[in-house]
Amino acid sequence: KEVAAAFPGWGETLATVLIAVIVLNQIVGPPCFKWAVHRAKESHTRADLHHDEGTPRYAIIFGLEGHGQTLARQLRQHGWEVRIASRRAMQRQAEVDASDLEIQAIKGLDMESLKALEADRARAVIGLLSDEDNLKICELLYEYFGTETMIVNLHDRENLERFRELGALVVDPGTALVSLMDHCVRSPAATSLMLGLDNEHDVVDITVRNPDLHKTPLRDLRLPLDVLVLYVQRGGRLMHSHGFTQLELHDHVTLVGSEESLDEVRLKFQA
Repeated sequence: KEVAAAFPGWGETLATVLIAVIVLNQIVGPPCFKWAVHRAKESHTRADLHHDEGTPRYAIIFGLEGHGQTLARQLRQHGWEVRIASRRAMQRQAEVDASDLEIQAIKGLDMESLKALEADRARAVIGLLSDEDNLKICELLYEYFGTETMIVNLHDRENLERFRELGALVVDPGTALVSLMDHCVRSPAATSLMLGLDNEHDVVDITVRNPDLHKTPLRDLRLPLDVLVLYVQRGGRLMHSHGFTQLELHDHVTLVGSEESLDEVRLKFQA
């Protein structure tokens, strides 16, 4: 407006051109910039999850220490296929040969190693390494595989937010023990179930894949009598469920019950 007022005649023409350039830039600029960022592979967005819910439950544990081996055995007892990845496996070949677990030696924490571990079909990945190594693993999984469940053992609380930005579940040893003991005091029965001390019941997350259940209220599901719905997670938001809560496709439902009944519900949800 100042140019048009200061220079009558050609100033109005120049003002019109300037406004047109700005408007066009506002419309075309952002999509072109977004395309360029993706083309340069600097977008760092989460990859799409490729595996189907009907595939076997497969987990990768990074770390050959005692905690990793114990966790692998417990997951196997619950029907998971587990593979332990370690850069030190070659140095401890005698221990690896005597182990009843599937342990794979990797050269480094890069895409080649993740592809060799078949990370594209992993339902869960557990990092028991240093924060720097765990962060490198989580970034690769986030950008190239879209792994839904990433769990890390935290060493320095300053790295907490960096893991949370990637959607990783963080276990802080400094507070986990206190929190666990607090739950043992206030709710011993629930803690026994969480720790796996109750052999008759289990807690699982099941994703709704059956289109026939879309918009179906929980009260109309006709679940086994020993199965209870605890939560429904939708779009990253946890919902306290009740009988009138309607399920939607891709909801994550947390249930507790006997293993036989939970297997029956899993078939119903994923048909």
